[in-house]
Amino acid sequence: MPGAIRFGASVSVSGRYALQGRQVLAGLRAWVEAVNAGEGLRVHGAGTRAPVRLVHHDDASSAAKAAANTERLLDADAVEILIGPYASDLTRAVLPVAGRRGRVLWNHGGASDDIHAEGGRAVGILTPVSRYFAGLIELARRLDSDAARVAHLHRRGSTFGRLAALGVGAAASDAMFVTDVVTYSSLADELPGVMARLKRQRPDVLISAGSFDDEVLLARALVESRASAKAIGLAAAAMQEFPHALGTHAQGLPGSEPVGAAARLRPRLRARSGRGRRGHPGPGRSARLPGRPGLRRLPDRPALPGGGRHRRRVAVARGLRPGL
Repeated sequence: MPGAIRFGASVSVSGRYALQGRQVLAGLRAWVEAVNAGEGLRVHGAGTRAPVRLVHHDDASSAAKAAANTERLLDADAVEILIGPYASDLTRAVLPVAGRRGRVLWNHGGASDDIHAEGGRAVGILTPVSRYFAGLIELARRLDSDAARVAHLHRRGSTFGRLAALGVGAAASDAMFVTDVVTYSSLADELPGVMARLKRQRPDVLISAGSFDDEVLLARALVESRASAKAIGLAAAAMQEFPHALGTHAQGLPGSEPVGAAARLRPRLRARSGRGRRGHPGPGRSARLPGRPGLRRLPDRPALPGGGRHRRRVAVARGLRPGL
């Protein structure tokens, strides 16, 4: 049997992306275990299979460290396949390194539109952030011809939030919605004012593209205030940590179950993550809307338009089933 195929990744085990980074690492390790417990990976043209080996270094959620780690993976560790980091800012820092070295980057965590530019070095599995919520908006219009307003929340200065807002605005305009953009510098400090503004605007669809911590705060406030929005889309709500962080406030928020290969890896992922968590938002999952007072269950509908099997997951509360 040939030697192991070396996969290399810069992973945020510490820093602001540590929650997502640790889940990425747990998933990669579970995959390595599953491949090596079987017959290994088929080596094209060699007529044989090889085991895989994962080499990873902590980038502490730093773009500079992610770039340095990538150089180290290619030089000192001699990896053959590069796996990208979590988050668009780190992925942008790594892409030039891959380009200079003539390598392709397997991108699972950088969703900003520029990363998907034609002719780039990234092979992505994510929907660009500008299309994250387009399916939700299209479905809201299809199910409610009287819905009129979409509110989009994001932090000021966030490139991720700005790109999501541009996409929401375009999709809302196409679906004949009026869009209100609500920004904040610190949601923890400005939450009362944000909630008062939402109460005045009374959006039919409420969308947030914020950090995990901000969206936990927002979701808790929306549940406590009995928000009148018919559909709520939160990028962070697809993470298993989300209901854990919300506690009793999570009742009625939709969850998801892994399917296919992801379902087969779940026992290994549970062992790796230590608590049976699902990974950070990713493609190819379905969602369910548990029954709860104040939520209405709709009959099955066709899949959301505007995306294939690699659509990013968003979680939706109040009356609409999410397309993931």
